[in-house]
Amino acid sequence: MIKPDDDPYKKHDKEIMEELRRSDMVFQRTVLTLPNEKEAVKLVEEHAGQNFDRAYAAEREDLTLEIQELEAQAKHAAERLRESERLERKTDSYLTVPEVRKTGTSSKVPFSQWDLKDRLVFVLSLTGLLFLLPAASFNVFSAVMAQGIPTFLDHPWLAVGVSFLLPSGSLAIHSLGDLLHNDRARHRYMLSTLSITAVVLVAWVMLFSISFPLGAGAVDFETLGQQSSTSSTSGAFTFSQLFGELMAAASLFLVLGHVLRRYTSDTTIQKPDMTRIMQENKMHRVLCEAAQKRSRGPSARMAQIAAMRSCYITEQVALFLALRRRFDESNPLIN
Repeated sequence: MIKPDDDPYKKHDKEIMEELRRSDMVFQRTVLTLPNEKEAVKLVEEHAGQNFDRAYAAEREDLTLEIQELEAQAKHAAERLRESERLERKTDSYLTVPEVRKTGTSSKVPFSQWDLKDRLVFVLSLTGLLFLLPAASFNVFSAVMAQGIPTFLDHPWLAVGVSFLLPSGSLAIHSLGDLLHNDRARHRYMLSTLSITAVVLVAWVMLFSISFPLGAGAVDFETLGQQSSTSSTSGAFTFSQLFGELMAAASLFLVLGHVLRRYTSDTTIQKPDMTRIMQENKMHRVLCEAAQKRSRGPSARMAQIAAMRSCYITEQVALFLALRRRFDESNPLIN
């Protein structure tokens, strides 16, 4: 905001206004004798505006071009700033890493100092995982080979490759939990996985009971090798078997990771990308503020000229009306 005492255009405007008043005074005396007062006032108003525009036309044109250029620069800087801020919001600020990466030391607790319960859970989960993963692969392998598809019969290694998918999937499901950013989200993910595992295992128990009932009678060795009729539950049982193995292995992975996190210290560090983004964000903000600040001066001057024009026209109209009243009062023909 330009204060009157600090106005750098004060002397310049004063000289122009004096010249404009002298010019308009001559014109007002010319139209002073017009009989139609309203028409005379309109002419004075138009002449004052045109006279003012003639004096400030060059400056206003320069200011218009300067404002357009500065506004384009400010708009470009604002767009770059918005892009930088949007990138900053999408980028994670911190990264969870082992404590040794940040401090150079590790406070990992030896296995011998773990709580007895955690040691038992860890050993049992690891043992179950070591048995479950090969068993799941064998089940997939046997299911594929039992179909008698020539491709798999001629190339058994293809069936072996297919059987690796299930244990790999369990590891992938477990890895999803490690990608979560906070303990609360990981805890919810672990509870959800364990709940799904429990539901699938209950379904598997029900289907297993239907397919292999205990105490169903003596085994008929005469029909032992014969293929029985396809059960309506065979597909569901196979699905529950494989899906149960998949989720059980993923759950065991999660339990192992949960126990390990208790005795392995993690910490957070600022991501290197975030440091660069914050520096660019700061630079774009400075450039945007500077461009906006530079555009304020010309914009304020344009507003000042517009206000001066309105005031000048009003002043000339008021002056003409005063001259007209004195002229009418001193005119003997009217009196």
